[in-house]
Amino acid sequence: MNDAQSTQSRTGSDEPERNENWLSAARGYANSLLLDSTDTNTWVQYGHALKEAECLEHAVEAYASAVRSDGTAVEPRLHLAHLLKRLGRTEEAIHAFQALAELPDAPPVAHEIGALRAAAEQSGKRTRPSPAKVDLSPDDIRLFDKVIRAAKADRHSLRTERRSGWPQLRTPPLQARITPQAHLVIRDETFFATTPDPQFAVVLETGEFVEGWYECQIEIEASIPVIEPILYVEWEANWSQFSFHRLGKIQDRSYCAIFYLDRPAIRMRLDPFTGEGPFLVPSFSLKKLGLKDVLTTIVRALSEAPETLSVASSLDHRKIGRALSVAIAHPAVSAYDRWIRRREPELTAYDTLASQPFDALIAPHLPSKARDFTTESIQNHTPWSIVRSQGQRTTKPSEYVAVIPAGHSISSQAAAAISGAIATNPAIDLLFGDDDEKDESGKRRNPRFKPDWNIDYFLSANFIGETFVVRQALLEPLLAKAPSASPSDMLIGLLLDRNDLTIEHIPVILSHRGASMRSPSDIGEETPAQLWTDQQQRELTSRLRGKHPGIEVRRADHGLLHVSWPLPKEPPLVSLLIPTRDHVDLLRNCIHSISSVTDYPSIEFVVVDNGSEDAATISFLDDLRRTQGFKVLPAPGPFNYSRLNNLAVQAASGQVVGLVNNDVLALEPNWLREMVGHALRPDVGAVGARLLYESGAIQHAGMVCGIGLLAGHPHKYLAPGQGGYMGRAMATQTLSAVTGACLVVEKTKYLSVGGLDEEHLPVAFNDVDLCLKLSEAGFRTIYTPYAALCHLESISRGFDTTKAKADAYRREAEHMATKWGDRVRHDPYYNRNLTREREDFSIGD
Repeated sequence: MNDAQSTQSRTGSDEPERNENWLSAARGYANSLLLDSTDTNTWVQYGHALKEAECLEHAVEAYASAVRSDGTAVEPRLHLAHLLKRLGRTEEAIHAFQALAELPDAPPVAHEIGALRAAAEQSGKRTRPSPAKVDLSPDDIRLFDKVIRAAKADRHSLRTERRSGWPQLRTPPLQARITPQAHLVIRDETFFATTPDPQFAVVLETGEFVEGWYECQIEIEASIPVIEPILYVEWEANWSQFSFHRLGKIQDRSYCAIFYLDRPAIRMRLDPFTGEGPFLVPSFSLKKLGLKDVLTTIVRALSEAPETLSVASSLDHRKIGRALSVAIAHPAVSAYDRWIRRREPELTAYDTLASQPFDALIAPHLPSKARDFTTESIQNHTPWSIVRSQGQRTTKPSEYVAVIPAGHSISSQAAAAISGAIATNPAIDLLFGDDDEKDESGKRRNPRFKPDWNIDYFLSANFIGETFVVRQALLEPLLAKAPSASPSDMLIGLLLDRNDLTIEHIPVILSHRGASMRSPSDIGEETPAQLWTDQQQRELTSRLRGKHPGIEVRRADHGLLHVSWPLPKEPPLVSLLIPTRDHVDLLRNCIHSISSVTDYPSIEFVVVDNGSEDAATISFLDDLRRTQGFKVLPAPGPFNYSRLNNLAVQAASGQVVGLVNNDVLALEPNWLREMVGHALRPDVGAVGARLLYESGAIQHAGMVCGIGLLAGHPHKYLAPGQGGYMGRAMATQTLSAVTGACLVVEKTKYLSVGGLDEEHLPVAFNDVDLCLKLSEAGFRTIYTPYAALCHLESISRGFDTTKAKADAYRREAEHMATKWGDRVRHDPYYNRNLTREREDFSIGD
């Protein structure tokens, strides 16, 4: 949407008083820092006060000084990065966020980095207003500058003192202990973490942190999950340079790291976990390793990482030490490993329920090693009876049958989870869950965290997979006709012939796929979709055409199937609604691109003028009024995106209406045909497009509720040519919402739910609300990647960085959360195991 109204500058009568209050606070913090410049928290509060007083450049210096006082602290780096972003110092902000991301407990900031990079690419086309400057008194300027100079002098003095104090002689053996340093208290002989960032100082009774090999071990008893304790090593004063080592789990409650110091260290700090609450540390040790211990560990590590031998050609023993330290460290814990340790136990909610004795059908039923492998997993983890085929049994068939492909294995929680789901909802006809890969060593990777049942996504790719549970009565007739059908063939027969089945998805890992050489690792690559074969494509096409003559199914990018829904012989008139205010170049380019590129035969433009004042814009709108196929509606007043579009819908003559931002450009001829084909389906409401930045990266590929404050754009900033998580960026599918920047819907459906909410949602989330209202009325929301347009997001309305806009955004988010409740907290077309912090389909933290 394009914001037609500029945010009013803060010129109220209380503003000078407000600024003076914050300046007074800043002076207090400054004087405190002149006495002690090492207090990181005081630097942060000083930065906050300066920022609130609009002394933004001084605030940057304050946050930077906080970073220099403790390089391991997350908060000052986060505030510094956001303030640089606010000031339009894009490259510096990118570097600040990247430095933040390197901290082991950093918040997710990949989306921020991606957004800034996208902004940097378009920096030549955008102009950010300079922040208003506050006139400081000469005394304030001297005071604030003096604080920074004094801090720099203190850091230089401390650095020299630390270095001169390092011993040059051989030190005695270490005797180390840990003592609470921050966010820890002792209650009844128990440690208690008062914040999610408890810290111990590693104190040496004897010895020094000299160059060499070390082993650190700790035992932790805690009721909250302990993933990886982290040992920090300080190289430069105030943690301005540091390294860290993750302690891997070696036994229940015990963690260990072996590492190499290539020079004397100043001090060490140990963070036991991220969380609050009581815990015990029965034991802790830090010791130097002898040659025999080091060599034993190195030999074991090199057998698993022979590439490390390449460093042996170096004569620099420090390089060798660093490389071997990395090689012998406990294996890095991937995002999925972390999820398994932290989240999987929470998802086994049905453990106390008795597992029902289902039948288990392994396909294909011919003898093989793969079948034997699957048989063994079923026997080990379930009470199920394995049947070779529906015609060969000695017992009465159970009500349900679990279908498992040969070579896959059943998870340890599958039987209980499936029984619990069916006990909760006995009407279930077909049930499926999540899955992952398991290699020969037992390593699990590449999880597929799936949405709930989604017919359009199913037509694009078999997102369900090949392990599922179905009623025996539904499966038997199908197998009687095709006894050798694969699990995917069975799903086509079960799901395309009927639309009255109760289909349930449970977000639990039910099965492990056999490892595939073609599958990517779970770091840095896409999780692939399971594609339909050519024979299955033909079967899908045949069944769809039996119900919908004229439908086309073709193979598209990434091997996905593109189902094109036919238009009537005379396609209906589409009214494209474009709110605008000034920015004539944007409006002209938008209309020109649609008119010249789009091959849809019947289009009407309805331009809503929200009080344009620019002479060129007014002249252009006058020209449009005299042009056939255009309507121009005057709509002065405060910007209210919902009101502007509701007015346009009332004036529209088309059977179909399209909400279009004035900063959208058509890229290909077929986009509107694709969207209208879906919009005319009886059970479909809103249809959204794939919107791209000028770089080709994705700006919008549908919306997910529950990400961030209320809703987000998964796959945002995904690079051109990538299919995304399970192919979802390039697969047609049902989603909870699509953006109003380019949204097509039948006019009668739009009006039947009251259109956009003018009263409560004048700017944000009105498109999400519309989609949810349509869904509640029985109309699904469709995202299609085959309608691609360019969206110059935020050019005309600016970024939502002012306090007034941020407050309004939060109010509208709170209204949505109150109105829709669990529907916006638990999105059925997402998965609770995926992140709610980022817009990238990564695994949840």
